[in-house]
Amino acid sequence: MSSAKGPLRGLGPASKALLVAGLTDTPLPVPGPDAFRDEATVIADEGLAPVALALAGQGEGLHPETFELLHGLTFQTQIRCMAAGLAARGVLRRIDELGIAAVVIKGPSVERFHPAGWPRAYSDIDLLVAPRDFYSVVNECHRAGFEDAVSRPPWPWFDLRCKEGVNIHGEDGGNLDIHHHVPPWAFGVDLDVDAAVAGSTWGDVAGVPVRLVGAPHCLVIASLHVLNDLWKGSLGLKSWRDILALLRHIGIDQAETTFVEMELGWLLDLVTNALAVHLPEAEVPVTRRHYRTPPVSRARLAALGWSSDSALSRLRATYVARLPIPEAAAFLAGCAVPQRSWVRERNGSYVKYWGSLFTEARSTIGGEDHRMKSLEGK
Repeated sequence: MSSAKGPLRGLGPASKALLVAGLTDTPLPVPGPDAFRDEATVIADEGLAPVALALAGQGEGLHPETFELLHGLTFQTQIRCMAAGLAARGVLRRIDELGIAAVVIKGPSVERFHPAGWPRAYSDIDLLVAPRDFYSVVNECHRAGFEDAVSRPPWPWFDLRCKEGVNIHGEDGGNLDIHHHVPPWAFGVDLDVDAAVAGSTWGDVAGVPVRLVGAPHCLVIASLHVLNDLWKGSLGLKSWRDILALLRHIGIDQAETTFVEMELGWLLDLVTNALAVHLPEAEVPVTRRHYRTPPVSRARLAALGWSSDSALSRLRATYVARLPIPEAAAFLAGCAVPQRSWVRERNGSYVKYWGSLFTEARSTIGGEDHRMKSLEGK
C-alpha cells in the first residue's frame, strides 16, 4: 500500500513542526504566528495544544486569539490528566488486590518516553487485561462509581466478542478504558496481556504502583492507534508524535524485531515510509527490508481510511474491518438482529430499527457524495 496516499499528506508547517518538536537532533525553525493561527483547528482537534504553546514560546509567539484558544485547551488537558489518574487510583489498587494482571498501555506509559519540556497530554487511563478478567475489572469499576460511556450493547456478549473493550466515565471526570484486546483487534491480536506483562516495567499512576507497557510494545500500540484514529476521522497526530518519540528511544532495529515477532513488519514498514515521504524532517530510518502488506490487511486498511478521509470508512458496517473474521461475523449478526428488548427500548420494532440503519447509511453516503462534488468544483 502506497505511503504517498497516507494520512500525513498535506500537513501544514505548524503541524509538521509540532510533530517533530524536541524529537530531532537539529531543531526545525519555529513557524510564525500566522501558521499557528491558520492551523489552530487542527492543532486543537488533534490534542497538540500543549506542544504548540511550548513550541511557540521558542519563536515569535502567537496571535492573541490563538494563544487564548490553545492556553484554554492546555489548561483543560492538564485538569483531565490529573482527574484521570486520581479517579483511577481506587480501581487500580483493587485490581492489584484481586491478583488480576493489568497493564497501562497508553497515556502514562508513553508519556515517559517524550523529552522533558514537551508535554504529552492524555485524558484517560487505558488498561489491558485478559478476556477472562474483563468483566471482573469492569464490575470493579462500576462499584467504584464509574459508568459506561455508551448505553448497553445490542447483546450482553457484545463487549467481549465484538469490541476491544469499553470506555467508562467517573463522576469526577476521570475516564478508564478497559481493553481485553489492543485495538484494532484484527491487527493487535498477538499483543495479549501475557506478552504485555512480560515486557512491562513497574511505574505508578497517581502514586499507585502499576505495570507500564514496555517501549517496544508501546510503539506497536501507537502505530495501531493511528489506524484507530483514522477510522474515527482523526489524523492521529498525537499518535504519530508518540511513534517518533518511541522510535528515537528504542531504535529501528529493536522496533523491527518486535513488529516482525507479531507479524506486523508490514505495519512498521508502512508507518516509517509514510514518515520518510511526508515528514523527512523527522529523520526516521526505514526498516532493513521491505515487508509486503498482506491482501486482507490491505483491505482492512482501506476500510479504516488509510488512503482516504472518506466518511464511508466510518459507516457502521466498516467496523468489521477492525475485527478478526469470527468476531466480525458475530458483530454483523448481532447488529442485524439485536436482542428484542434492546430494539423495543430504542426503536419500538425491528422494522423501525432496520429503517434507521438504512437512513444512517444513506445519510453518510449522501454527505460523502456532496463532499466529493464540492472538491471537484474547486
